[in-house]
Amino acid sequence: MNTNSFTVYNASAGSGKTFTLVKEYLKTLFSSHKIDKYKSILAVTFTNKAVAEMKGRILENLKAFADPEILLLTVPENLKDQHQMFSVIANELELDTMQLHKKAIRVQDAILNNYAAFDIVTIDTFTHRIIRTFAYDLKLPQNFEVALDTEDVLQEAIANVLMKVGEDKRLTKLLIDFALHKADDDKSWDIALDLYRVSRLLLNENEVEHVSKLKDKSLEDFDKLKETLENKLTHAKNEIASQSKGILNDFESKGISENDIKSIFGYFSKLAKEDFSIKYGLVWQTKLLNGETLYPKRVSGAVADSIDEMESNISSVFLSTKTLFSEVSFLKNFLKSIVPLSVLNVVNNELQSIKEEQNILLISEFNKIISNEIKGQPAPFIYERIGERYQNYFIDEFQDTSQMQWQNLIPLTENALVTEPKLNEQHSLLIVGDAKQAIYRWRGGKPEQFIDLYEDKNPFYIEKSIENLDTNYRSYSEVVEFNNNFFSFLSHKFQNETHQELYRIGNNQKQNNKKGGFVKVSFVEDVLEEDATVLYQEKVLETIENVLEQGFVKADVCIVTRKKKDGIAIADFLTEKGISIISSETLLVNKSKEVRFIISFLTYLLYPENKNSKMEFLNYLYAKLEVVSSEHEFYIELLQLPPLDIFKELAISHQIQFDYEAIQTLPFYELVEQIIRAFSLVNGSDAYVQYFLDEVLSFSQKKQTGIQGFLEYWELKKDKLSIVAPEGANAITLMTIHKSKGLEFPVIIFPFAELDIYKEQDSKTWYPINSEEYNGFSEAYLHFNKEIESYGEIGERLWKERRAQLELDNINLLYVALTRPKEQLYVISKKAINKKTGEENDNLFSGFFIGFLKQIGKWKEDVDGYEFGEMLKLSIKTEIKEEKELLFTSSSRLDHNLAILAKAGFLWNSEQGGAIEKGNLIHLILSKIKYKRDVDIVFQELVINGVITTEQEESLKPVLTNLIENSEVSVYFNDDLMVFNERAILTKDGKTLIPDRIVFKEKKATVIDYKTGSFDLKHEAQVNSYASVLLDMGYEVDKKLLVYLDDKIKIREVS
Repeated sequence: MNTNSFTVYNASAGSGKTFTLVKEYLKTLFSSHKIDKYKSILAVTFTNKAVAEMKGRILENLKAFADPEILLLTVPENLKDQHQMFSVIANELELDTMQLHKKAIRVQDAILNNYAAFDIVTIDTFTHRIIRTFAYDLKLPQNFEVALDTEDVLQEAIANVLMKVGEDKRLTKLLIDFALHKADDDKSWDIALDLYRVSRLLLNENEVEHVSKLKDKSLEDFDKLKETLENKLTHAKNEIASQSKGILNDFESKGISENDIKSIFGYFSKLAKEDFSIKYGLVWQTKLLNGETLYPKRVSGAVADSIDEMESNISSVFLSTKTLFSEVSFLKNFLKSIVPLSVLNVVNNELQSIKEEQNILLISEFNKIISNEIKGQPAPFIYERIGERYQNYFIDEFQDTSQMQWQNLIPLTENALVTEPKLNEQHSLLIVGDAKQAIYRWRGGKPEQFIDLYEDKNPFYIEKSIENLDTNYRSYSEVVEFNNNFFSFLSHKFQNETHQELYRIGNNQKQNNKKGGFVKVSFVEDVLEEDATVLYQEKVLETIENVLEQGFVKADVCIVTRKKKDGIAIADFLTEKGISIISSETLLVNKSKEVRFIISFLTYLLYPENKNSKMEFLNYLYAKLEVVSSEHEFYIELLQLPPLDIFKELAISHQIQFDYEAIQTLPFYELVEQIIRAFSLVNGSDAYVQYFLDEVLSFSQKKQTGIQGFLEYWELKKDKLSIVAPEGANAITLMTIHKSKGLEFPVIIFPFAELDIYKEQDSKTWYPINSEEYNGFSEAYLHFNKEIESYGEIGERLWKERRAQLELDNINLLYVALTRPKEQLYVISKKAINKKTGEENDNLFSGFFIGFLKQIGKWKEDVDGYEFGEMLKLSIKTEIKEEKELLFTSSSRLDHNLAILAKAGFLWNSEQGGAIEKGNLIHLILSKIKYKRDVDIVFQELVINGVITTEQEESLKPVLTNLIENSEVSVYFNDDLMVFNERAILTKDGKTLIPDRIVFKEKKATVIDYKTGSFDLKHEAQVNSYASVLLDMGYEVDKKLLVYLDDKIKIREVS
């Protein structure tokens, strides 16, 4: 008999989801006879933070279970929480506590001794592991790297496509036409953003099925489709005009004038002129379709009779033109996306090329790779070995699981569920989720998938068990009661009955034993956005002051906003008021003055004439060095100086030792380190500079380019890279609702609570079409707007479905925001009331709050704040942990006191070996010297990189200096020449020649070849062969010189 289990936990916010997961995981460990049972358990969640929390909780409990004090009748305070878990597991498994304690010791040791097999991972990590393991079978490169920032790769692909303009004629014409079309519409002609927007379809899991239908379409196919659409559009417009002119002619022939039926006459007159600024749903149109009188009483009897006679025809032509109008709207909508869609395959081809060149896989394509491989296979081979290892599965945050991820997991989990257990080892699948917290539809998460799962759908053959976690352990009673009542009230806002039930039944949480708490809903005046922002800022500050007066500390408070820009406005305001905050903005590495100084300094090194970067780094130095003179004097003094003189002046006046010439020979990472040291940018600890330096190191290892490459990379990354928030910092946290999901705080402040739930930015949809009618295309990619509803039954269905999704997604957002607080919740909204009717706007969050307050009888026009509970801190004071700062350490290469010989010749204990190596080294050094000024820099670089020792520098440098200063040769090391050292030349015969040095001045060339030892005719022949090739290339050879580099330099001119 199969005793395997499939359990679905429906876990509302704060209902002990993590406690339940940890409990069930520990029960699986302790119910097994195997000490290493953890090896056959796979727990999957969605964020690294969730992984760390779950692992930490399990290990924390195992450690407590293994502590002998857990068996005492009165356990110590530090074990009380774990003792509760200990007792629950002992009771549910019917285990003796001593037995459980002893087993915990052995299990803990087993996990710690093989931690790598302790498989609690993110779903991306697990998918990556599968792909990495089966790379060969999946026909992927074995040593691929994962590109996490897929959008950067996409931008690179689009840039490559745009660079092909002028090469590919069809593509060029397409893009130019599109740019001109945009310009005609008074939009920017720049099409890069349009291409980027549509190309994101390639990375979006939701779009895979739709995009795959276009993969075989060529630019020519899109051209033909465009032609078809334009023909259809012309025909529809002509037909509208024709029918409208026809009815207008009928009016004229029957003596019906514009004044008799003004609205109808105006409608057909506009359409006859192809003026499509038409509105539908107007009163006269309803009257026409209902067969009501269409004319005013003043119309004469004869004209009235004529209108009545024509009513049926008017109605028929109206409906016909309305249908044609919808067709025009559809065709125009479709045409707008043709060009961006048509280059989708071109961009995708570039994307594939970049992936191959850089040996990368995009993290966004992991699920697709596996999906393509297992599709249609009853027992996918890539799961056979994995399926044998894992017997028990835990899937957390299931509402965020994408359809593709779940379809990929089904065969794997099914393998465990249908396999007969051995030795009474029960196989299981446990899923935890909450459809009310599904806020990631845009990246594949579909709440409907979880709703189906806990209702009637089951992808497996074994019976499922549904468990509802219905007690809120997080929040105080007033917060729980407010949310229960508020979201029950909101349930009637849903058009979809399933969504109504989700909030009507699934939201009613039981309270815990934490009585009290406080909720306040406040409103600011309904004014213009800019003025409203100021009101929100002031209200937030007032709220913070009230909260801190109660005894809360700043670390207890989190401000959540729907939009990032609103959070930035609050953050800037609070910073001005001297209130410490932690936000995604404040954590940006680019916010650091020191980091910005390094960037401006690097820019200056690359472009010494760039006055902006020069000004930026001088501005920083003025503040840091506490200069006595005025800013004006400081800038005037240094701005005019060339780089060398600037650093000489800084060395004299401020003791900044910075060798401008030497630093340019350093590897990029060491160059940045040297800047940090030379300007003493870090004293003690600086997380921003340390993170920046880590990024420089990573870039240097992967890209291996210098300053310019890094500056381009930084421009793309600077608004994304941020440090991790310091633990224990006593500062107010500020984040978006999406970032707050899964977190909790004693106090939550939610300003700007005024979202329009139906408002979307640049929304699109796929619309099914008849492929035979549209050149083999089965879907149109359309801008999603109200007009879609008029496109027929499919349009109506798409409109209703999207509206229902928007309702659920945005009310879910509201639910997540309002269920974060443990003790106090402050909502700040806008008093958006219609001044004429006094009614709230039902589409806005603000309307939700006003409607709720009206329903419970609390709303008053002149009241701006509504309280629930008592404003009183009940929890114990939060301990602020002292922040541990890691010291920033950096040392110069020269400080290491290590001399590494990179040339084996100097280790040879022979005169011949030494002579050969010396000659080779001289050649190497001369290959790096183009001009006289290069000598010092080249030697310094060679010493730093371990190619030569300082002793060798002392012996070789005079030799090279003598050569360059030699009267016969020095002229060939001047700055005004074009120099090629050891540059390969391909001859007509296909041979490759590599002269030591060729110097060009205008069309004249001088060939120089370095030799050691005595003269040989072969040397002369070699130089002549170089000269001959140059003559063949059209150059005039001025001189041919042989330079012998022995103790005494000899120069021989070849005739």
